[in-house]
Amino acid sequence: MNILSGDRRGNHPSAPNRKRKCLKTIFQGVLGAMSFGVYYQITSNKMMELNNEKQNLLHKYVMDKHQNEIDELKEQINKLNNNLERSKYIYT
Repeated sequence: MNILSGDRRGNHPSAPNRKRKCLKTIFQGVLGAMSFGVYYQITSNKMMELNNEKQNLLHKYVMDKHQNEIDELKEQINKLNNNLERSKYIYT
């Protein structure tokens, strides 16, 4: 049987080339899907990391704000106590 005419199963001589091209296309698709998966995972991790950092900064800001308010109220209480002490001495 002639090599160029194919074998008994009807395979054409160019069939191995088509199979290679098909496999190449499949592998390229798989590689593309894997690359996208890795990219998506990296970007998702980075977004979660940035969101956590944002939440931490917001929490710190709120806590600092409340601490400043507490400090101001303590100062006011101290002033009032001092004024009260002075007024006791004045009226006694």
